[in-house]
Formats: sequence, structure tokens, C-alpha cells
Amino acid sequence: MTQNIHDVELRLAALKAAFDNSFALPPAEPQHGWAEFLLIAVAGQAYAVRIRELSAVAVDRKIISVPVDAPGLLGLCAVGGQLVPVFDLAAILGAAGHRERPPRWMALYRDKDMIGLAFDEFQGSRRLAAQDVHTLEAAAGRAHLRPQAIKVDSRLVHVLDIASVALSIRQAAHPR
Repeated sequence: MTQNIHDVELRLAALKAAFDNSFALPPAEPQHGWAEFLLIAVAGQAYAVRIRELSAVAVDRKIISVPVDAPGLLGLCAVGGQLVPVFDLAAILGAAGHRERPPRWMALYRDKDMIGLAFDEFQGSRRLAAQDVHTLEAAAGRAHLRPQAIKVDSRLVHVLDIASVALSIRQAAHPR
């Protein structure tokens, strides 16, 4: 029994290392006709995020709270030698409730500066043919959602627009 646990721990460590190392490589050229998604859960709701929109994904990073009143700000986290503000994705999406502890997972987004978007659960990834990304007219008016969804285990999962999330964070921090 102890050997089985040790084998599982070794396999998990190898998978984590392979996952982390994949972000150290330069992004691969997108293959025509394919879309890759990260599947996440935020406040119990499943979402898909286009992997090409992310710089990296991190888990169990220490977040230090700061005395700044910014909507959804959990604090700062060290990533690659720099301090990154980390925001609760549930709060940004308007689904925040009482939390006993901060979310474990963090998607890192960079355009000008890096932003961490904390979420509750990593549910896997999917590589789909472009025709398997469905257009949804009903999602067009909902903030931070692309008018798209993908099918995961016979249910439709909305695609988050990470650039829109980052823009709303920046606009809240620097109102005009």
C-alpha cells in the first residue's frame, strides 16, 4: 500500500513538472482549425479559457494581502521574480461569496503587466476542432463572456474573455 502511494506521488510530481515546463517553452504556432481550452470552475460554475490568452497557470502560490481597496484584489504574489496582483475571478464575475480560504489556482495573463486571476478548480483541458466551438447569441450581452461555448461531457461550457476581465480590472483601478 505504501509503495502504491509513493508511485502515485512520483507520477503526480512528474505530471506537474511536465505541465510547468510546457509554459517555459515558446508558444507553439497555432494549428489551423484547432482551439485549445483550459477548463476551470469559478464559484461552482464551469468555464473555458483559450489557452493562447494565458501566460501560465500556477497552483498553491502564497498570496500576501495588501492594504489596498480594489475590487476583487486578493493581494500580491511573486511570479518569476516580480510581484503580481492577484484578483479573485469569482468577484470579478460577480459570483463571489464567503470563502474560507483563497482559491488554489491562478491563471496568469499578460498584456502590458501581468495579472493573476485566482479560480477554484482546474478541471482539465480540451483541444477541439474549430467547428466544435459553438456561437451563442444569448451570451453576447453577458460581461466577460465570449459569445462562444464548447461542449464538455454533453454540457455547454461558456468561454471567458480573459482580455475583457483584465480590462475591467484596469478600468476599476484607474477610473477616468
